[in-house]
Amino acid sequence: MKLQKLEEAAAREARKRELLPHLYGFPYYKWTREFINSTNKLLFLTGANQISKALTHETLIPTPSGYKKMADLGVGDYVYTRLGNPTKILAVPFDGEDEAFRITFHDGSSIEASGEHEWFCKGPEERFRKTHSRYGEWVVRTTKEIIQHGGYSPSTTCARARYSIPVNEPLRFSGKILFDPYFLGLLLGDGCVTKHVSLTTADAEIADYAVVNYGARKSGKYGYRIPVDTGVRDILSELGLLGTDCFTKFIPESYFWGAVEQRLALLQGLMDTDGCVSRTGLCTFATASKQLAEDVVRLTQGLGGLGFIAKHPSHYIKDGAKHIASDTYCVRVHLPICPFRLPRKIARYRFPERCAHERIIHKIEPIGKKRVKCITVCGEGSFVAGKESIVTHNSSTQIRKNITLATEPDRWPELWRTRPITFWYLYPSLKVADHEARLKWIPEFMPRGEMKDDPQYGWELIKSPNGLIAGFKFNSGINLLFKSYDQQVENLQTGTVWMLSIDEELPIELWPELQLRVGATDGYIAGVFTPTLSQQYWFDVMEETDPLKLKLPSAHKMRVSLYDCLTYENGIPSDWTIERIKKIEQTLPTPEEVLRRVYGRFIIDKSVLKFPSFNAEVNMIPEHQIPESWVYFVGIDSGSGVQGTKTTFSHPAAIVFVAVDPSFQKAIVTDVWIGTPDNITGDDKNTTASDILRQYVYMRVGKQVVASYYDYADRDLGIVAERESIPIQKAEKRHEIGEGLINTLFKNMMLSIFKNKGGLELADELLNLRNDTQKQKAKDHASDALRYALSSVTFDFMNVTGGQEKPEAPKIITTEMMIADRRLAYQKRTEIIDLEQEIEELNEDYG
Repeated sequence: MKLQKLEEAAAREARKRELLPHLYGFPYYKWTREFINSTNKLLFLTGANQISKALTHETLIPTPSGYKKMADLGVGDYVYTRLGNPTKILAVPFDGEDEAFRITFHDGSSIEASGEHEWFCKGPEERFRKTHSRYGEWVVRTTKEIIQHGGYSPSTTCARARYSIPVNEPLRFSGKILFDPYFLGLLLGDGCVTKHVSLTTADAEIADYAVVNYGARKSGKYGYRIPVDTGVRDILSELGLLGTDCFTKFIPESYFWGAVEQRLALLQGLMDTDGCVSRTGLCTFATASKQLAEDVVRLTQGLGGLGFIAKHPSHYIKDGAKHIASDTYCVRVHLPICPFRLPRKIARYRFPERCAHERIIHKIEPIGKKRVKCITVCGEGSFVAGKESIVTHNSSTQIRKNITLATEPDRWPELWRTRPITFWYLYPSLKVADHEARLKWIPEFMPRGEMKDDPQYGWELIKSPNGLIAGFKFNSGINLLFKSYDQQVENLQTGTVWMLSIDEELPIELWPELQLRVGATDGYIAGVFTPTLSQQYWFDVMEETDPLKLKLPSAHKMRVSLYDCLTYENGIPSDWTIERIKKIEQTLPTPEEVLRRVYGRFIIDKSVLKFPSFNAEVNMIPEHQIPESWVYFVGIDSGSGVQGTKTTFSHPAAIVFVAVDPSFQKAIVTDVWIGTPDNITGDDKNTTASDILRQYVYMRVGKQVVASYYDYADRDLGIVAERESIPIQKAEKRHEIGEGLINTLFKNMMLSIFKNKGGLELADELLNLRNDTQKQKAKDHASDALRYALSSVTFDFMNVTGGQEKPEAPKIITTEMMIADRRLAYQKRTEIIDLEQEIEELNEDYG
């Protein structure tokens, strides 16, 4: 009887953990409980930022400049997120020896990772148990947890016990290619390139393409010769393909790094020739070249699909006798984007929904201790590793506090003067909030099962007009809304807020307005920070000891180190040990990094770059024609030359033109002019205000200029402009606004610079300007002009996920609709086109 009661109690506890994970699903540290239960009006927590997501040093990681070994990556380098966008490495919190495992997937791909590496994944419950509260959802588990729960040793005895991980979206490369990718695919499939170039096809559409675009001449019943004067032969020679045959053909390396449309066009050329699609929609590609088969798999994986190779023996019959031929390599192509252009093949294509976007873990093998490295990236935390494009993962306390307050109405009278209605939770953009809701809030923390409709704990989704998850409406009466760190304060000047949650990416210019929003209700502000961005304001809040400099003295401030995580509040040891923490300390490069990563302390490095988000490899792009619909903003810095009464000079004048797209989500620095400096001093002593304005008028010809801004400290420039009726305005000169905005634009891939003479000079400034440089010695003329041009522009951060493609070559085929019609990367198991239906299904599935 006693045993039965214990079992019933254990079952009740397990049920509570499943239904109310925000309360019972996670063990509490002492500091976790203190933060969640705190009734301080201003509450700030800084935490250690050491997260175990380690891959072995030899793991290849795709970057905008090609594959790099994990060992060669460092802070400031760029990798790709699972959504296909470039993201910046913020830190390398661990680099040392650890127990490692080789994880092999059902498509034959593999990767090596530490036992503590975290994965977005589905276990057997999430994959198969329709009655399970997390059915169809992605969860986060470590390699060791997957081994234990899935029974891998090294394989699992039951196929239904296997784990899966998501497949990435198409990686948004922007490398240069030499030649029409679709036609190259046709030649690799049904072309002859041994000596002369020819194509064999019975499809009229393919023949017409070759005739119209390359002057192909009929040769025999199905043959077409490509004339030498088209240059195709020379290009194939340069690519290393001339002289290859059906056994040795391959895809040139540069074509794996083209834009999404270009890589898709290449695959469509291959599949239109040597590909087929069955009545059930199964797509396969056949070739005698093993290398080409492997290349097709790699190409498919980079486009967000899966490829499986099978080798089949071949034969032919001649004179009644069977003759053995070379093996054929068949590639099964599993891709959400149609890999064909031929109408007859498109008509059969269908993408099966079952396990459509999943890579199954086949086995996990221990490989002993290896050197591993862990990286922390911007944004939603995941990044893509390996040539097979395998997705891996990278503050739950803040989320738990919000859900707890929203679902405990009995506490409200002691917390607020009036009944609370609205909470705000701020994110960099609404798309980031949508992804966080799908991947973190709903699967890990929100009440589920029968509690989804409970009068106290129940909730439903709130959506924005474009269908994104914009918050949660709790049955208790609380509306928890996601807000974005939009540049303009005006966007946050409506609404009354009882609870506000922020993090370290909050633009400091929004802070006064947000305080007013909460002050109207005598509400609460809670901030959880990782101290890796070194913002001066939050240093003054959390670390300053001088009473005259201390910000927000009334705030309750918590600092959490890894040593505060050794045991839970019930005394049970956690996975953290003193030995493990000391090992981490030894791997960090400086004492300052130890303070940041291990002790959660804000450290201000006075020599940090002014523009740390600028990466020349990613943000510098080739010149191309700007669309007529784009508008221009201009910044004018007078330099020192126009101030003729002064005896000291610091830098020349500069003018910067910035083109901005109609959506105000992309900007390109197109033109940069820098005045002629003195040969000895480097100062611009001879350029007058009239000279600068004449140059400005010359540069603006043919451009739709919306506004031009100048340094209002230069009165001469303003007087001359007014006299000559040249419309220029006084610039917003505060460095913290302009520099913060520019860093945010670069970080989110919203700002690029043309690779011309002026652009390169601007880039040189951005790469070298430091906070510790005296203004008189700073080479910041062009960057000041850039700051003036952008500081007053209302960019749309609300609909930006942190990834902007570089301008690409003209599209060969329009795939925007195909890509847009794909299901969201991490929504549930079926493809949903109607956004209304999507929201309803999410609500139903968590009920």
